[in-house]
Formats: sequence, C-alpha cells, structure tokens
Amino acid sequence: MKIDYFREFVVLAEYLNFSAAAEHLFITQPVLSRHMAALEEELGVRLLERNTQEVRLTPAGTLFHQRVMKILLDYDDLRQLLRLQREGFESRLSIGVPYYAISDWLGNIPEAFEGKYPKVKLTYEVGSPDTILNYLEQDKVDVALLPHLTFPRGNTLEFRDFYVEQLGVLINGNDPLAGRESCTLKELKGKTFFKIGGSYFSSTWEQLRHLCRKRGFDPSPSNMSLMESAVIAVRRGDGIVVAGHHMRSQAGVGVSYLRLEDEDCRRNISVCYKASNKNRDTIRKFVQMRTQSLQKE
Repeated sequence: MKIDYFREFVVLAEYLNFSAAAEHLFITQPVLSRHMAALEEELGVRLLERNTQEVRLTPAGTLFHQRVMKILLDYDDLRQLLRLQREGFESRLSIGVPYYAISDWLGNIPEAFEGKYPKVKLTYEVGSPDTILNYLEQDKVDVALLPHLTFPRGNTLEFRDFYVEQLGVLINGNDPLAGRESCTLKELKGKTFFKIGGSYFSSTWEQLRHLCRKRGFDPSPSNMSLMESAVIAVRRGDGIVVAGHHMRSQAGVGVSYLRLEDEDCRRNISVCYKASNKNRDTIRKFVQMRTQSLQKE
C-alpha cells in the first residue's frame, strides 16, 4: 500500500469532493478514484459512501481517517529525524512566531541556543497568530510564542512565560498625541479602536476592553479582518490600534507609535506547547535558555 494513498485519502476526507480533492492533489479525478478503490480493496472495508451528489465517510472511514493522521505524522517525524541525522543533528525544534514579532520576541535566543545545543536544528514558521495556533494544533510546530491570554483551545496548551511586553498604540501622525513618546490609555477615550478578526485577536480585544472599563469607558470598536488593513486605516486617520510593543515597527509615514504609560497595560509573552508534545526535553532547554538570558539582563 502506498503512503501517497493515505495522504490522498486525508485530502479527500477534508474536501468530501473528488473533483476538488483531485485538483488540490494535482491529479485527475479518475486517478484519485482508482487509488481510493485500491485502498478500500486492500483494507477490505468501505471507507466512502458516494453518489452523484455527495461523498461521505463511512464509520470505518471515520476511524481510518483518525488513525491514518497519526500514522502520517509519525511517518513524517521519522523521515525528518532520519534527514536530521544525515545532516549531523540529533533533534529539531520547530518554532511558530507571529511575523511582526520575530526579532522582538526571539531576540538573540536562537543564536545562544544554537551555540549551546549545536545538535538541535531550529526551524521557524511565521504567520498570523491564528495561523500559528493552527500550526500548533496540527503539530506543524513544537512551540509557539504568543501572549498568555485566554483563547479557544488554550486549555489544551501549557505556557511558560518568556517576558513582559508593554502595550502601545498606533495612531495617525497628525493626531495631537502623535508628537509624544507615550500616553495613558485614558487619553484614548473617544477614539475608534480597531478590532482585528480571529479567535486570538478576540482575546486581545477582551483584555483591552477590561483595561478600558477600569478607566470608566468602553472602547468604541471598528472591525478589521487583518492587522495590515488596520494599519492602513490608521494612516488614513480612521482609528487607532492598541498592540504590543513589537508593533512599533509599523510606525512610519503617517503613523506614530506611542507607549502606554499605565503599569497594567502589559502582557506576558509565553512559549506555549501541547502537553502531549514528544519534544518536551528540547522545549525545556529552549525555555531555560530564555530564563538564563533574563537573569543576565
């Protein structure tokens, strides 16, 4: 039985449509049908119920899908381990980081870690916070660097705090506050606060709302699907974005970044990982590396 048939089945189980799955796999629909028929014949069970209108997983198909995902993960892990050994490494640590925060949140930790553990290969995945969370859930990364907030699926993760990040605000360059280095959260009362979409940013919004309510007001929200869109809207003068200190990199023509002076306008940046992760020893070393770095600062 070919491992490629397993992968094709997983894609088909996601799409539940032969045409769409075949297009995704860059093969023809008849080829995919033949492969699935061969898979069912080899296993001796029906994995799929199909007619002219729909495709469904049978109970056996559902069970096979659950188990074959683990088989593929183990197989890919083994291939990765063999490749690492061939290159002279003993293990790998894959790190997910939101793209705006790479230099701020990681700092010189990668260089220090590689110097102390040269047999561990560090790899990186970047994207939006929600994308990084999905990577973590799908075991595409071992650890993710994210603020320690309450968000969906967060109770399945373990957190090890890295350091504290002060919050700040991206504001239009012509705003009366723009000439300053910092301001208080209360001084932002009455302005439009951009609320970014996604489960992760929903959690950051709840933190912001809590902080504003402590100061006697509710933030006036305006929904934005992406952080990039919000920054463009700030440049137009349509509102403001409250975000971590790492977002000061977005300041430039038409946009200023001000640090929030309030002591409670901060958040813990953490290494988070699944409790079931097999790479716990290497994760522990990575967390300790940051702890040692903090002690020297």
